[in-house]
Amino acid sequence: MLFKQLLYFTTVAETLNISAAAKKLFISQPPISRQIILLEKELGVKLFIRKNKGLELTAPGIILYRQSKDLFTNLDSILANVKDEATSFRGTIKIGTTYSGTPFLIKKLKAFKAKYPEVNINLRTDTPNVLLDELEQGNLSIIFLRNFIHTTSTLTEVTVADDPIQLIISKNLDPYPSRPTLRCQDLKNIPLCTLRPDDAWNYSDFYLDECRKKKVELHIIYECDDTPSIMQLIANGMAASFLPQALVDTMPGQSKLYAKAISGINLSSPLTMVYDNSAYLPSCVRLFIRMIRGSAELPALSNKHFE
Repeated sequence: MLFKQLLYFTTVAETLNISAAAKKLFISQPPISRQIILLEKELGVKLFIRKNKGLELTAPGIILYRQSKDLFTNLDSILANVKDEATSFRGTIKIGTTYSGTPFLIKKLKAFKAKYPEVNINLRTDTPNVLLDELEQGNLSIIFLRNFIHTTSTLTEVTVADDPIQLIISKNLDPYPSRPTLRCQDLKNIPLCTLRPDDAWNYSDFYLDECRKKKVELHIIYECDDTPSIMQLIANGMAASFLPQALVDTMPGQSKLYAKAISGINLSSPLTMVYDNSAYLPSCVRLFIRMIRGSAELPALSNKHFE
């Protein structure tokens, strides 16, 4: 069985007309008919039934057609992979992250783009559930989540950072700005903001529980649907909140905004990189993952990569 025979057979099977297949393949009809006959002799089965209005696949013909289509699909994938490897310093990486992951991600993207300026980055910020759905549907290559709980066996997760959860506050609300830490009882007169109660990534819960144990009544006056809204309240001196320390970096130029630890409470929030290891990942995506994992040095660029 020759590759050429399978190509001719598949084209005829799709058109069910030798004349139409010949036009599609840019050859005359006799070579196609001859190769189909040879293929039928080799397999010992009839692949087509000749009818007045054209051809019809037999049961063995249907089986061969399906297998041949799979073969050509795999071949196309092999060729695409080889071409992709040759252009690994180009391409597009589709990344999703929660807002709290942006400080870490921006630093990594800056380093990556310095090495690979030809790689395009599509960056999306959204809620954890939306990002997971987009990853599973193949619309994102990599996502970054806080406190990720493994959901499927095909997803690979790598903890890339572990930020302490602290009180992010502006100086005008800090009752003791000269102290490096605060106590639970120091919080009772500070206006606080929390994420909505049904948010699985609510950073405040642990602190609220600890303060309740110490019989400290907290002054919660804001509840927000998202972290950016909380950060705006903090930046404007309207509230404080318990969030990953790295979020201070999302407000550059805000010198009066900082993070403070609460004495006796140590809580951290791991940032996790998640990707689907069962899906095909372009070379540029694999390069980025390798950089984040820190398992190997990034290959240096040479002029040939842009020829």
